[in-house]
Amino acid sequence: MSSNDDQNQKRSRNAIYLRLSQEQLKQLEQVCRGDGPKPQQLLLWGLHAHLNPNLVSFDKTAAQILSSLNRIGNNVNQIARRVNAGVSRGWYHEFDQFVKEMEEMRRMLGAALGHC
Repeated sequence: MSSNDDQNQKRSRNAIYLRLSQEQLKQLEQVCRGDGPKPQQLLLWGLHAHLNPNLVSFDKTAAQILSSLNRIGNNVNQIARRVNAGVSRGWYHEFDQFVKEMEEMRRMLGAALGHC
C-alpha cells in the first residue's frame, strides 16, 4: 500500500445517519445549544458511556476545576523545591498538611472524572 493510500485511509471517516423524532431533535438541540457539546460529540459520549459504564463523563466546569488544581499543584511543587532547598524554615508541618489535602482533592476529583 502506498503512502497516499495510508494518508487517505487516515483521513476517511465513517458516517452514520440517525432518524430522530421532532421531540428527540428538540431535546438534542437544547442540550447542545450555547457552549454545549456538538451533537456528534454528545452522541459519541453516550456511546462510550454505554460501552464503558465505569467511565465518568464531565463537563467544562469539572475540567476547569481539574486544570486549576493542576496549576495549584505546580505552585505547591515550586514552593516545596524552595523549602527543600532551605530558603524558608519553620512551617513544614503546615505545608505538609496542605500538600496532603491538595493531593487528596486531586485524587478524589480525578477519580470522580474517570482519570484514575
